[in-house]
Amino acid sequence: MGRRQEGFRWIGVEQEENPKWNPNWIVFADKDDDPIVVVTNRENTPVLASYETSELFPIADSFSDFLDSLSATLLIVHENFEGEIMDG
Repeated sequence: MGRRQEGFRWIGVEQEENPKWNPNWIVFADKDDDPIVVVTNRENTPVLASYETSELFPIADSFSDFLDSLSATLLIVHENFEGEIMDG
């Protein structure tokens, strides 16, 4: 059982499988405990996310697109904001 799946695919003290969780969804990261998920059974492996316990929604058409966007974001943060994304 992957730790990132806890609270999403596996829930409760007994870590039982969540019947609402698609077994083809894999949480590979999170932002403030909100999941970022890849869909492993779809072409191009789309990426979904959820905020504040909302339903999952698409954020990238493919895992490759997600990584390209993440790379561009990190480069902007590094070059323009000296690694800081928050003011203050």
